[in-house]
Amino acid sequence: MSSADKSPKSSSSAVPEPIQRLVSLYAEHLGDVAFPEVDAARLEALVESVVSHARAVAVAEQALAEAREAHARVQAQLSIAAKRGLGYARVFVAEDEDLSAAFAQIELGRPSSPARRTKTTTKRKRAPTRDAGVTKLPFKDAEATSGAA
Repeated sequence: MSSADKSPKSSSSAVPEPIQRLVSLYAEHLGDVAFPEVDAARLEALVESVVSHARAVAVAEQALAEAREAHARVQAQLSIAAKRGLGYARVFVAEDEDLSAAFAQIELGRPSSPARRTKTTTKRKRAPTRDAGVTKLPFKDAEATSGAA
């Protein structure tokens, strides 16, 4: 049967497996039977439409993901350029009180520098560990003993 060749077994996972089986049974055994608004041809056409729309959704989702990624990248570039521009402008207009005041009111946050953030974060995390009294007591006793001898 040619309608069996179009069976949903070859369709994507967009069509639930039970519906795929139903359409296959219609195509194989009820190809000449027609119920009100339901027959093998209509079911197959709907399956093809679902698969086609699922592909369109996948393409649109991929395009959306790429657009979001590009937007985030350009937004980060804008943020870096704006922070740099603000810094330059503040130095350039330092002698003009009105302009200096106008630029001083603009807050863009700290420049994002991964090296700075890592050092600051690392120091903050390690400081409590180094200052813990339990680990320093044996060293103080050893220094006091060796210094007294």
